[in-house]
Amino acid sequence: MRSKSISIVYHNFAHKGGAENAIYWQIMGLKNRGYQVELITRYYDEKIWGNIDSFPCKIHLVRAKNISRYIRNLIMPFLLVKYLRLSDYLHPHNYPAVVWVALAKFIFRLNSKTISFIQEPNRILHKNKYDDGSAGATFEFPVFDNRTPSWLLPCQIAFERFLDTMSVRRMDKVLVNSNYSKIVTDRVYDIKSQVCLLGEPLDNISSSSAQFTNRKYFLAASRLQSAKNVKTVVEGYSLFLSKCNYDPPKLIIAGDGPDLKNIIRLIHELRIENHVIIRGYVPDEELPALFSGAICLVFLPIREPFGLVTIEAFLNYTPAIVSDEGGPSEVVRDSITGFTISPMDIVALADKLSWIVANQKLVRAMGEIAYKEASVTYSLEAFIKRFESVALGNV
Repeated sequence: MRSKSISIVYHNFAHKGGAENAIYWQIMGLKNRGYQVELITRYYDEKIWGNIDSFPCKIHLVRAKNISRYIRNLIMPFLLVKYLRLSDYLHPHNYPAVVWVALAKFIFRLNSKTISFIQEPNRILHKNKYDDGSAGATFEFPVFDNRTPSWLLPCQIAFERFLDTMSVRRMDKVLVNSNYSKIVTDRVYDIKSQVCLLGEPLDNISSSSAQFTNRKYFLAASRLQSAKNVKTVVEGYSLFLSKCNYDPPKLIIAGDGPDLKNIIRLIHELRIENHVIIRGYVPDEELPALFSGAICLVFLPIREPFGLVTIEAFLNYTPAIVSDEGGPSEVVRDSITGFTISPMDIVALADKLSWIVANQKLVRAMGEIAYKEASVTYSLEAFIKRFESVALGNV
């Protein structure tokens, strides 16, 4: 009997973030379960993911250079179709891949089942649906396309929003990664999506000695952009320092991104540069040691759909202080595996940091509970079983 084939479509595999990691682990898990898997993408970076021929599955690079964004979404289905025709399942992740797949299926009358995974709706296209009154609702949105004249930009956004909305509605199933993502996705597209929690290989991130590691610092690990809200972490840590009458733990910031210069400037303005270490990008193989040396993770993003970094901290016995909105608040059990606070509340953050320093024995217990729960719920095996049940069953 022929094993089922799955074509995963994603627009850009030339950088590494939560969505890319989730796709990579999903490919590994599906391959281990006997599925034929291929990845279709426009870009691939061998410096990040290794030689393309050594990737866990076949990769098809589909180029559409030197054409406008208006035309690209209409051209891509014609470039993709030769790779999609024989697949049992077409599995686009996020915008614009969902548009390409929906148009290809419609134009060429493909019989494959379509299952999209919306890590989160495009924040700029659907900005009008994101203003939900949450604490961080006013964070700055990036420019959608800085090559488009400002007078033409509203038309471009309206057109692509229409394509995105219609494409998602034409999917056989729509998956999301948290209950929060379900609320946002269902509101944006007026559909009923299904939750499929993510997971990752335990040996990929978990340090075998993490439970017994000497913890020395607070850790903020994320891409440095406005939505990740590292600014509030720095300000809350500065307030914590002002109240200390002892030698305080340092704050390590691991990550890179467009907000790096602003974060460095803020650290100097607050005069805390002797207490903050900016590590920049940290390779995967160094992450277990980084997490296992932290007293706790501090992760206060604005409307984060899931937040794999919280799981990675848990898998190294590290509790977390996270936003009380979005996906991270569903992962952390307040006062049991960490704390949930308003992402804009620097006073609450300073208080929690002080409590954590003063209650190290209880913090260790939090970390042990966090590890036990995460290693069961968020393993790669658990993720793939959920995917098979939610996505592939009764499609």
